Parts: sequence; C-alpha cells; structure tokens
Amino acid sequence: MIKNKPELQSGFEKMADIFSYGGNIYSELSAALDIVSEFFHVCRAQNEKTAKRSGKILSEKVRTYIEQNYADSIKIEDIAADNFISEGYLSHAFKAETGISPREYLTHTRCTRAYELIRYTAMKLSDIAESTGFCNRSDMSRKIREYYGVTPSEIRFG
Repeated sequence: MIKNKPELQSGFEKMADIFSYGGNIYSELSAALDIVSEFFHVCRAQNEKTAKRSGKILSEKVRTYIEQNYADSIKIEDIAADNFISEGYLSHAFKAETGISPREYLTHTRCTRAYELIRYTAMKLSDIAESTGFCNRSDMSRKIREYYGVTPSEIRFG
C-alpha cells in the first residue's frame, strides 16, 4: 500500500535534508505536512476499496439470508443486529450495492415466489400467502397487485 510511492519518498528525503543541514520550523512543518497529506490520500483510497468490498459481501449475505428465509417473519433490524451493524447502515450499504432497499428485496422475493406458486400450482391462495411469508391472503393480493399490476386470480386464470 505504501511502497513505491514517490511522493512519500520525496517527503522523507526532504525531512532528512532538513534534519541533516538544518532548517527552520516552517520547512520542517511543510515537509511533515507533505508526508501526512500523502498518507491521508493513500489510506483514503484503501478505505474506499475496503468499503466497496465489504458492501458487496454484506449485500450478498443479506440477499442469501432473505432468499433462504423469506417465508419467515424477517425484520431488517434483526439482520443488522446479526451482522453487528445498524439498520440504517445495512439499508444504505444494501441499496448502494443493489439499487433497492432490503425491504423491497424481501417483497420482491416473496412476490416472485408467490407468483410462481399461483401460476404453476393449485395451492389455495391462503396457503401460498402463508408459505411465502405474507401476513394473510389479502396482504399477498395487495402486494402482488402493486408489484405486477394484476390480481392473483388474473395470474391463475389469465
């Protein structure tokens, strides 16, 4: 990370010259500031790379968790607590990576699975609602209508 940085090398050489040949406080401060400034830029760039990588890992963990547990009562605050982060940070990192919030992803997953079950099985709508994590049949119908623009009956018979 720090190796092969000519700006740092230059700053350290400047400091060495000042100490070897003498200099005033302003030249010492100037050289020290050059070094600190370069360290800041290097560390900031490294921190941004790490943040992007950890956001991607976190988003993948959340997606996997939702896909495996969508039928259960999922609270985003519980996912955040399991990952030792705040709900706000989880939502921000997930949305930055995926473009949607964790709640929207949960709704998407539930609606997608419910649509498949309505379309390709003869299960009762109340059973589908229960197996996909909706509170009840009317909650599922409302969400599907919002999400797809059609009712469950239209999906099944249309």
